[in-house]
Amino acid sequence: METAFFWVAWGLISFWALKTFYYSFSKEKLERLRKTALGLTISVLTLTLLPWTSLKFGGITGLNLALEGNLLVLLFLILLIVSTVLFFAKDAEALKLASIATIANTILLFVTAYTLRPGAFMLTLYDIAPIIASLILLIADVVVLLLWQQLQLRDRGQKNKAIQLNKVLIFTGITILIISVLFLLRPQKNNGQEGVSLVSGLSEVTEFKKAVEESGRSKFGITVDHKEDVYSIVKVFESFPDHMTTFNWYKVENKTGKVYRQDTATDTWEEVK
Repeated sequence: METAFFWVAWGLISFWALKTFYYSFSKEKLERLRKTALGLTISVLTLTLLPWTSLKFGGITGLNLALEGNLLVLLFLILLIVSTVLFFAKDAEALKLASIATIANTILLFVTAYTLRPGAFMLTLYDIAPIIASLILLIADVVVLLLWQQLQLRDRGQKNKAIQLNKVLIFTGITILIISVLFLLRPQKNNGQEGVSLVSGLSEVTEFKKAVEESGRSKFGITVDHKEDVYSIVKVFESFPDHMTTFNWYKVENKTGKVYRQDTATDTWEEVK
């Protein structure tokens, strides 16, 4: 029932949008689309101030990811700021460039989200910001395509030569290619997230987490305490209102992914099979 309702609503909205904005030009329509695109990009820009990673991975905001040197997030933020500024302009070329940047940024955000959260994960309201940003950008893509059509209709009415579609595709393709090359050439920086993920997957840790959550008296926690040469030292603990208790210390070899558990009695490390 919900699926049928969605497609009926989607069909009605699509019919209305095409009928209203696609076939005929007016200055009012162009301005409405420009303001809508501007509002959507500002909304996404605001979402970069919210956490983009879960508490398990530090609860880092999109802005902080960019400032810490995450190349994909930095490029995303730059394109987002550029498109926002260009949407303030009423010049046709500026609006077209903003539209191209918006579409390219949508692709970039999906790539970024995959690198931040590879594989399956549990989505929570705490770190849902990048998902909402992706949905908003998909809506923005539809808006900028209709905006582009309005500009084309205006240029056609004024008998001005419009930018050919193949040029747009070439520009977009070059942008995506540059982003992909920069992504491949980016410096590999291990910030300990992989170590946390490996330790979180251990059966003893998952059982401990389940026990903590079932008791309800404390909160489960896992964090990278510090680095030692090629190792990340991970602490698994439970926190009470007035104190914290450590469950175990683990040492993760960053290159191989091997996990070692500390034997506190002998102060040695044994590999966890």
